Amino acid sequence: MTKAAAKIACVVLAAGGSSRFGSAKQLQRYNGEILVRRAVKAAKDCGAAQVIIVTGANADAVEKSISDFESLHIVRNESWIRGLSSSIAVGIDAIDDGDAIDAVLLTLGDQPLVDGPCLARLISTFDRKHRIVAASYNDIAGAPVLFGREHLDFLRRLSGDKGARQLLAQMPSVTRVPMPEAAIDIDEAGDLPERD
Repeated sequence: MTKAAAKIACVVLAAGGSSRFGSAKQLQRYNGEILVRRAVKAAKDCGAAQVIIVTGANADAVEKSISDFESLHIVRNESWIRGLSSSIAVGIDAIDDGDAIDAVLLTLGDQPLVDGPCLARLISTFDRKHRIVAASYNDIAGAPVLFGREHLDFLRRLSGDKGARQLLAQMPSVTRVPMPEAAIDIDEAGDLPERD
Protein backbone atom coordinates (compact mmCIF):
# COMPACT_ATOMS: atom_id res chain seq x y z
CA MET A 1 0.00 0.00 0.00
CA THR A 2 1.42 3.39 -0.98
CA LYS A 3 1.14 6.32 1.39
CA ALA A 4 -1.37 9.04 0.58
CA ALA A 5 0.17 12.24 -0.73
CA ALA A 6 0.39 14.94 1.93
CA LYS A 7 -1.36 18.24 1.28
CA ILE A 8 1.25 20.95 1.51
CA ALA A 9 0.95 24.73 1.59
CA CYS A 10 4.11 26.31 0.19
CA VAL A 11 4.91 29.77 1.53
CA VAL A 12 7.47 31.78 -0.45
CA LEU A 13 9.09 34.43 1.74
CA ALA A 14 9.98 37.47 -0.39
CA ALA A 15 9.26 40.47 1.82
CA GLY A 16 12.75 41.54 2.91
CA GLY A 17 14.29 44.93 2.37
CA SER A 18 17.54 43.57 0.83
CA SER A 19 19.66 45.84 3.01
CA ARG A 20 22.93 44.03 2.25
CA PHE A 21 22.16 43.85 -1.46
CA GLY A 22 21.46 47.58 -1.79
CA SER A 23 18.35 47.29 -3.99
CA ALA A 24 15.34 44.98 -4.36
CA LYS A 25 17.09 41.64 -4.80
CA GLN A 26 13.75 39.91 -5.44
CA LEU A 27 13.74 41.70 -8.80
CA GLN A 28 17.33 40.96 -9.79
CA ARG A 29 18.09 38.42 -12.49
CA TYR A 30 19.96 35.18 -12.04
CA ASN A 31 20.95 33.60 -15.35
CA GLY A 32 18.38 35.75 -17.12
CA GLU A 33 15.39 35.17 -14.83
CA ILE A 34 14.00 37.35 -12.04
CA LEU A 35 14.72 35.77 -8.65
CA VAL A 36 11.21 35.99 -7.27
CA ARG A 37 9.80 34.38 -10.43
CA ARG A 38 12.25 31.49 -10.06
CA ALA A 39 11.06 30.99 -6.47
CA VAL A 40 7.39 31.05 -7.43
CA LYS A 41 7.97 28.59 -10.29
CA ALA A 42 9.71 26.21 -7.92
CA ALA A 43 6.79 26.41 -5.50
CA LYS A 44 4.25 25.87 -8.30
CA ASP A 45 6.20 22.89 -9.68
CA CYS A 46 6.64 20.95 -6.43
CA GLY A 47 3.10 19.61 -6.15
CA ALA A 48 1.91 21.86 -3.31
CA ALA A 49 -1.84 22.19 -2.82
CA GLN A 50 -1.50 25.93 -2.19
CA VAL A 51 1.19 28.47 -3.06
CA ILE A 52 1.37 31.68 -1.05
CA ILE A 53 3.93 34.43 -1.52
CA VAL A 54 4.58 37.01 1.16
CA THR A 55 5.67 40.41 -0.13
CA GLY A 56 6.63 43.51 1.83
CA ALA A 57 9.46 45.84 0.82
CA ASN A 58 9.01 46.88 -2.82
CA ALA A 59 5.66 45.06 -2.79
CA ASP A 60 4.13 46.79 -5.81
CA ALA A 61 7.05 45.97 -8.10
CA VAL A 62 7.46 42.43 -6.78
CA GLU A 63 3.76 41.69 -7.17
CA LYS A 64 3.72 43.12 -10.70
CA SER A 65 6.60 40.82 -11.67
CA ILE A 66 4.56 37.71 -10.74
CA SER A 67 1.08 38.91 -11.69
CA ASP A 68 0.79 36.42 -14.55
CA PHE A 69 0.97 33.33 -12.32
CA GLU A 70 -2.36 31.58 -11.80
CA SER A 71 -3.55 30.14 -8.48
CA LEU A 72 -1.03 32.16 -6.54
CA HIS A 73 -2.10 33.78 -3.29
CA ILE A 74 -0.19 37.03 -2.79
CA VAL A 75 -0.25 38.48 0.71
CA ARG A 76 1.55 41.59 1.98
CA ASN A 77 3.42 41.80 5.23
CA GLU A 78 2.97 45.44 6.17
CA SER A 79 5.32 44.84 9.13
CA TRP A 80 8.15 43.34 7.08
CA ILE A 81 10.66 45.64 8.81
CA ARG A 82 10.13 43.53 11.96
CA GLY A 83 11.94 40.62 10.35
CA LEU A 84 11.48 37.21 8.81
CA SER A 85 9.33 35.86 11.63
CA SER A 86 6.60 38.39 10.85
CA SER A 87 6.52 37.19 7.24
CA ILE A 88 6.28 33.56 8.37
CA ALA A 89 3.29 34.43 10.53
CA VAL A 90 1.58 36.36 7.72
CA GLY A 91 2.14 33.47 5.31
CA ILE A 92 0.76 30.88 7.71
CA ASP A 93 -2.28 33.02 8.49
CA ALA A 94 -2.99 33.18 4.74
CA ILE A 95 -3.26 29.39 4.39
CA ASP A 96 -6.73 28.23 3.37
CA ASP A 97 -7.19 25.44 5.88
CA GLY A 98 -10.35 24.33 4.17
CA ASP A 99 -7.94 22.11 2.24
CA ALA A 100 -6.96 20.33 5.49
CA ILE A 101 -3.27 21.10 5.01
CA ASP A 102 -0.87 18.55 6.50
CA ALA A 103 2.24 20.76 6.51
CA VAL A 104 3.72 24.07 5.45
CA LEU A 105 6.84 24.35 3.31
CA LEU A 106 8.78 27.59 3.85
CA THR A 107 10.93 28.66 0.92
CA LEU A 108 13.00 31.77 0.23
CA GLY A 109 13.01 34.13 -2.70
CA ASP A 110 16.81 34.24 -2.93
CA GLN A 111 17.89 30.60 -3.46
CA PRO A 112 17.93 30.49 -7.27
CA LEU A 113 19.06 26.87 -7.66
CA VAL A 114 16.25 25.49 -5.51
CA ASP A 115 13.69 24.28 -8.04
CA GLY A 116 10.49 22.25 -8.02
CA PRO A 117 12.23 18.84 -7.83
CA CYS A 118 14.30 20.06 -4.85
CA LEU A 119 11.15 21.04 -2.98
CA ALA A 120 9.44 17.81 -4.01
CA ARG A 121 12.27 15.86 -2.33
CA LEU A 122 11.41 17.51 0.97
CA ILE A 123 7.72 16.80 0.50
CA SER A 124 8.31 13.14 -0.37
CA THR A 125 10.31 12.68 2.86
CA PHE A 126 7.56 14.10 5.06
CA ASP A 127 5.41 11.49 6.81
CA ARG A 128 4.13 10.54 10.27
CA LYS A 129 7.66 9.96 11.56
CA HIS A 130 9.41 12.84 9.78
CA ARG A 131 7.51 15.97 10.83
CA ILE A 132 10.21 18.59 10.26
CA VAL A 133 12.15 18.15 7.03
CA ALA A 134 14.94 20.57 6.15
CA ALA A 135 17.45 21.05 3.37
CA SER A 136 20.97 20.01 4.38
CA TYR A 137 24.03 21.76 2.94
CA ASN A 138 27.46 22.79 4.20
CA ASP A 139 26.93 20.68 7.35
CA ILE A 140 23.86 22.66 8.40
CA ALA A 141 20.10 22.26 8.22
CA GLY A 142 18.32 25.27 6.77
CA ALA A 143 15.80 26.58 4.27
CA PRO A 144 13.81 25.39 2.53
CA VAL A 145 12.13 23.58 5.40
CA LEU A 146 8.84 21.77 5.88
CA PHE A 147 6.89 21.70 9.16
CA GLY A 148 3.98 19.43 10.08
CA ARG A 149 0.80 21.30 10.94
CA GLU A 150 1.30 20.66 14.66
CA HIS A 151 4.14 23.21 14.54
CA LEU A 152 2.14 26.05 12.99
CA ASP A 153 1.25 27.75 16.27
CA PHE A 154 4.94 27.76 17.23
CA LEU A 155 5.80 29.40 13.91
CA ARG A 156 3.12 32.04 14.39
CA ARG A 157 4.60 33.03 17.76
CA LEU A 158 8.13 33.67 16.49
CA SER A 159 9.61 37.12 16.83
CA GLY A 160 12.54 38.96 15.29
CA ASP A 161 14.58 38.15 12.22
CA LYS A 162 15.00 34.41 12.79
CA GLY A 163 16.21 32.41 9.82
CA ALA A 164 15.71 28.69 9.35
CA ARG A 165 18.96 27.69 11.07
CA GLN A 166 18.11 29.49 14.31
CA LEU A 167 14.55 28.23 14.10
CA LEU A 168 15.54 24.60 13.58
CA ALA A 169 17.91 24.76 16.54
CA GLN A 170 14.84 25.22 18.76
CA MET A 171 12.93 22.30 17.29
CA PRO A 172 12.86 18.62 18.20
CA SER A 173 13.95 15.97 15.69
CA VAL A 174 14.77 17.40 12.26
CA THR A 175 15.09 15.17 9.19
CA ARG A 176 17.79 16.40 6.83
CA VAL A 177 17.58 16.00 3.06
CA PRO A 178 20.85 16.62 1.19
CA MET A 179 20.34 19.68 -1.01
CA PRO A 180 23.55 21.36 -2.19
CA GLU A 181 21.44 23.62 -4.40
CA ALA A 182 20.25 25.45 -1.28
CA ALA A 183 23.78 26.55 -0.38
CA ILE A 184 23.55 29.31 -3.00
CA ASP A 185 21.65 32.33 -1.77
CA ILE A 186 21.77 35.89 -2.97
CA ASP A 187 22.63 38.35 -0.21
CA GLU A 188 24.98 40.78 -1.96
CA ALA A 189 25.35 41.99 -5.54
CA GLY A 190 28.53 39.92 -5.94
CA ASP A 191 26.53 36.72 -5.40
CA LEU A 192 24.93 37.10 -8.83
CA PRO A 193 26.69 35.35 -11.73
CA GLU A 194 25.56 38.03 -14.14
CA ARG A 195 23.68 41.30 -14.17
CA ASP A 196 21.27 41.72 -17.06
